[in-house]
Amino acid sequence: MPDTLNGIILSCSGGRYEVFAPPYRYSCYAKGALRHLGAKPIAGDRVLFVPGKDRFEDDGTPLPPSETDDGYLLQILPRTNVFSRPPCANLDRLLIVVSVLDPAPDTVYLDRLTVLAAQARIEPLICFNKADLDPITANDLKERYRLAGYDAFAVSFAADHAPDSALAAALSGKTTALAGFSGVGKTSFFNRLFPHERGEVGELSKKIQRGKNTTRQTVLHSLSRSILHTDGYLADAAGFSQLKLYRDDRLNEDTLCEFFPEFSEFLGACRYTKCRHGAEDGCAITKAVSEGKIAQSRYDSYLALKQELSLQKPY
Repeated sequence: MPDTLNGIILSCSGGRYEVFAPPYRYSCYAKGALRHLGAKPIAGDRVLFVPGKDRFEDDGTPLPPSETDDGYLLQILPRTNVFSRPPCANLDRLLIVVSVLDPAPDTVYLDRLTVLAAQARIEPLICFNKADLDPITANDLKERYRLAGYDAFAVSFAADHAPDSALAAALSGKTTALAGFSGVGKTSFFNRLFPHERGEVGELSKKIQRGKNTTRQTVLHSLSRSILHTDGYLADAAGFSQLKLYRDDRLNEDTLCEFFPEFSEFLGACRYTKCRHGAEDGCAITKAVSEGKIAQSRYDSYLALKQELSLQKPY
């Protein structure tokens, strides 16, 4: 059997896979036997592959045109998690970027992504960007989500300085995907981390207050090339803005409350065992909201997402 290597898929395009096995990148295709198993390799997959004759420096430049001596993928190693849209696998963290101004923050969208991350057993990180435009709102949101149990940061990605040291430490050694509507600053963040591989910054659409999407496929970028000079990957992916909640054996309208960390200390304290945490008398959750122990916006998101789940057919 030919010599094999373990690597990670950085990107997929036209049936060609860019695979990174430090310190080099390789161009590969999927072997027929792999396709016959119904396995579709995606960015983030850990794979076993046979390298071709050519290998390339990890400098962020596109691979040259495909040659006949490309390597080939043999096996997709077990995944810890997977998203079909956007296609990516084995994420450790989801970096959710929300603008505090222009466009205004969409907290229901944000809370949906925190639930999706928890459902996939991925740790969410939240960045409230453009803090320089509205520091009061940025810090209020940051504290609101920190009190809810999340790592949250008030940042200004467009400013000429390095990322927050705590945020940089959270990215180190992890595979992290960027999520957020276009126009909130994801590309500005990428440009800050990778100044020599500057992406296209989308112009905000004034008509619908959403940016023109400038990312069209999932691509993993090695953080060793970034200004952080650390292990790990940053996945720039399109499609998280379209994700919806789907019921499974862990998530439904009855268990959704368990995906809101700040609810945990009040669960089990309601007057009725089967309390739905809505308009029932003696509900500990609604009491906590009225007392300011749970943010009203978080509770509103809970009710909206619960309604979304209740309309789906049982799994």
